[in-house]
Amino acid sequence: MNGKHRTIFGTGCGRAPSGQRGVIALMTVIMLGAMLLVVGISAAFIGQTDVIIVGQIDRGYYVRSLAGTCVEEAMHRLKLDPAYVGGTIPIGSGNCTVTVSGSGTTRTVVGAATYDGFTKSIGVSASRRGNIAGNAHAWNIDSWQEVDQ
Repeated sequence: MNGKHRTIFGTGCGRAPSGQRGVIALMTVIMLGAMLLVVGISAAFIGQTDVIIVGQIDRGYYVRSLAGTCVEEAMHRLKLDPAYVGGTIPIGSGNCTVTVSGSGTTRTVVGAATYDGFTKSIGVSASRRGNIAGNAHAWNIDSWQEVDQ
């Protein structure tokens, strides 16, 4: 054996021949680069999904507040005109549809708002109250709830 130690990998003390050491280093760099690329792409997709979800939540809050504003406007119109039956009310960049039902001193007001594919409806039960002299009237909101479509 001429004083050299032989292993199953070749000559020397378990070392790869010098020509293969560069290939092993190159393969290590390529594998690490591929793993980092996969981690980076995964992080980008997770971030994109979070942005989409947050956008949908924001639109849900916006359309809910739009429906609430619509019902408040309908209550104001009902105070000015007790015979108000509803209609379409433009508010901001959206609009909503109001339906007023009932008679006498009780009314049910339903406001449905739609924005960017999201729709919310809010239903209100109201009763009319007046002062002792009978010359001033206001609507008391008895219940306020989100209505299923």
